[in-house]
Amino acid sequence: MGLAFSPDGRTLASVGDDRTVRLWDVVSGATTMILTGHTAGVNCVAFSPDGRRVLAGADDNNIRVWDRESGLTVDILRGHSDWVRELAISADGALLASASNDGTARLWRLPREIVVADVVSNPSGAVLGNEQTSRSARGTVRGDAKQVDVPFDRRGLWDVAWSSGGKMLATAGHDQTAYLLQDFENYRVAGAGSTDIRRLDRHLGGVNAVAFSPDSTLVATAADDGMVRLWGAESGRLAQVLVGSDDWLNDVAFSPDGSCVAAAGDDGMMTVWRVSDGSVIGGLRNGDAALLAISYSPDGGYVAAGGDDGRVSVWNINGGSFILRRSLESHTGSVAAVAYSNGGLLATGGHDGQVCLADIRSGHRWHTSITHDGAVTGVAFGVRSTALASVGLDRCVRIWDPHSGSCLAALRVGQSPHSCAWHPSRPLLAVGGAAGLYILRFVN
Repeated sequence: MGLAFSPDGRTLASVGDDRTVRLWDVVSGATTMILTGHTAGVNCVAFSPDGRRVLAGADDNNIRVWDRESGLTVDILRGHSDWVRELAISADGALLASASNDGTARLWRLPREIVVADVVSNPSGAVLGNEQTSRSARGTVRGDAKQVDVPFDRRGLWDVAWSSGGKMLATAGHDQTAYLLQDFENYRVAGAGSTDIRRLDRHLGGVNAVAFSPDSTLVATAADDGMVRLWGAESGRLAQVLVGSDDWLNDVAFSPDGSCVAAAGDDGMMTVWRVSDGSVIGGLRNGDAALLAISYSPDGGYVAAGGDDGRVSVWNINGGSFILRRSLESHTGSVAAVAYSNGGLLATGGHDGQVCLADIRSGHRWHTSITHDGAVTGVAFGVRSTALASVGLDRCVRIWDPHSGSCLAALRVGQSPHSCAWHPSRPLLAVGGAAGLYILRFVN
């Protein structure tokens, strides 16, 4: 149809032979936005069920998808050989049906493409807002984050993780479910060998953490039900259930050799299981404070856990035994994030808004100039550990030089991010949070 109301009834969309889609305020009658891009008259228009997208079919044989907030084109669906006359979207927003003068009706999976935002190196450290642009060798790019609109939990994500080769991406969400995107690259081209998204949904509470085994054959999830579940990465089937605690499990990590998986619990216990048979190798504790985050060193010699008491506990792994090596008083608030670099540095993020670095071998630690205006909820070292990303409740994603502490780039996302993870071989940063999932590309 040539007219469509937004789901909240406050906006009316109209189309015409002027090649545009116009959005009108229903109360005032004022034009609020004009969406352009079609090269011929527009015949039909529809809103996505959440109201975030506007879709239109035109005489140029294409269907164009706009982000309603920014007015930017986020996708163009090509395939019809004649005018597109009608559109209809399924109630869950996952599918789009289109009818054309070419005598066919087509069914599209929405959205069809993951939009990757370029984040330009910005030595001033100024936060790039939703309307700011920057110039790089790639040309003018927007500095804001574009959301990955895949069917992940709309109430927000707690964690994100890449597989070792970067082909797969997994998320953990509030809805007791983890999602596994099995082919990140091919997801951008739906219909041509496109991947499925596996739904991992056997937990009985919110899923707080997700991790891939080093060989990417398994996915581990940890949840409020006190259990770790292991899933086949290819099949998406549940392979094993590891019982850990009667309390929440806040983080999960595989050992670098893949033989063990560890989880941090709200009861102050870090439980370590043997993957081969699910047996408990050990329960590690340094006080009674809840453990919120864990990380193995890349060489497998250490495992670190951040606690609700502001301490970071580091255990040395010697054979099958764990020896408490250091207890670092790193933050004045809870330690919500820990991450090791390939060079032996340990980064920690706390509710005091600071990111701290420590050399575990020497015991030297220092507070950096890396700060957020609110709790830091995620830290991650990038490719070759030359960049450190941090995210926080100030809605900022910041990228730093871990050696100098200088800010390389900063931008603000729609709602508070909870976690971040660098692609293992490319300058892509996945960010999960209250607004969903973002993919950012760092252009240095």
